Amino acid sequence: MALEWRLAVGTLVIIPLAGWPVARLTRSLMQRLREGQARLGEMAGQVQEGLGGLKTIQAFNGQGAELVRFGAHAASHQQALTRAGWVKGMVPGLMEVLAAAAVATVLGLAAWTRLLPPDHLISLLAAVVLVYQPAKDLGRMGSFALQAAVAGERVFEVLDQTTGLADGAHARPAPRPTRGVRFEGVSFGYGARAALCGLDLEIPVGQVTALVGPSGSGKSTAVALLLRAARPDRGALTLDGVDFDQFTSASVRGLFGLVTQEAFLFSASVADNIAFGKPGAEHSEIVAAAQTAQADEFVRSLPKGYDTPVGERGVVLSGGQKQRLCLARALLARPPVLVLDEATSNLDPRNEAELVEALDRVLPGRTALVIAHRLSTVQRAHCIHVMDAGKVVERGGHDELLARGGLYARLWRLQEGG
Repeated sequence: MALEWRLAVGTLVIIPLAGWPVARLTRSLMQRLREGQARLGEMAGQVQEGLGGLKTIQAFNGQGAELVRFGAHAASHQQALTRAGWVKGMVPGLMEVLAAAAVATVLGLAAWTRLLPPDHLISLLAAVVLVYQPAKDLGRMGSFALQAAVAGERVFEVLDQTTGLADGAHARPAPRPTRGVRFEGVSFGYGARAALCGLDLEIPVGQVTALVGPSGSGKSTAVALLLRAARPDRGALTLDGVDFDQFTSASVRGLFGLVTQEAFLFSASVADNIAFGKPGAEHSEIVAAAQTAQADEFVRSLPKGYDTPVGERGVVLSGGQKQRLCLARALLARPPVLVLDEATSNLDPRNEAELVEALDRVLPGRTALVIAHRLSTVQRAHCIHVMDAGKVVERGGHDELLARGGLYARLWRLQEGG
């Protein structure tokens, strides 16, 4: 601009003219990069699925089929990257053309207008060339930034997900229940499929409440609503007569200690897994929880005791041992309500008996909700609620329900071989 502003302006006119093809290439590159990331995700998903189902694949000699599937995913990913590479490669090519056009413009205008003497013209050309290299570097960095942005999109899609249970403006922490928790005409569905249909259920304080019924009757959905994974479509869940929506979701979840049929353990030590229920817990508290859950004896027999790593998902432990550690984890948190969601369904008779023995020590005097397929584990519950098609069809004690001869009695006879 200092040497000859008119020539400089004529050179800079090329920049807006180049905007349209650069924008087109940028949009095309983003699309190709998104496609490549999606294919990479599919390939990584199959690898994870294959490692998780390795025993099943080996049992059915499915290694060849898995290799074919992986080859198809890898080829699709390669094709997507190749298409992205072609588009990405056009950007520096376009930059080279634009640089040549800029130099040609300076020379053409200089020859036509005779505005500059030769020495000043050489200086102007040198300035244009020196500007070109930083501009080229910026274009290359732009390609890297686009690739990073596309990869980040998939991460932020997950991070930006909401539970759909945003707390109300005046939500407050939930107190410990003094009377109990109730389902009052609760209905809930997954799309067009109804899971709960006007469920009425009470979990009184200080009592063991059992929930039984055939598969698909809505038992696990009821637990999901208790833990604020979703809101009822109709009806309400109440704590001492106050709707759950009046409390913060985090404080409601804190009322419940959950033990599920899948005994999930982290790849950490025994002590760390138990202490997950109460971060910062003293070692004496961890041991006390393990003793209550009848896990202390087998833990002390492990090579490093409470410092023994359990491996990924507790691979070094048996099913019963893992469930007792999960029970100890829930007990250490000292929740007002203990929820056992089919905690014995995946255990063999011996491990089931060990866990039931631990529960017999834990449940008396506690507020608990026990969901079970195996009716033998709920005989001593204060009240058994029998669910079918999303609602309670029978309720009462074990002997009372057997005497009625209804659904509970039929399920009992089936399980006992009658």
